[in-house]
Amino acid sequence: MARPVMLYKESHTPDYVTYKFGPDRDTLGVIRLDLRTGDVDVVEDIPNYGLYHRFRAQQYLQQLYEEGRYPEVTSFA
Repeated sequence: MARPVMLYKESHTPDYVTYKFGPDRDTLGVIRLDLRTGDVDVVEDIPNYGLYHRFRAQQYLQQLYEEGRYPEVTSFA
């Protein structure tokens, strides 16, 4: 069964969009998408969690970049 990943937009500038990500609102890391290049960087990882949520958040941000949309809140599995 797929585990849900939540994204909450933290900030959006002409150069970057930053999201908090994780399995729920209480367990979050921070990830940033460079809007000029499409590169994704993890600013702060989720403490005591494996790589699954980080990997999936990176994949989804790349998809959002390709689509050109940056929702305030979204979730996916």
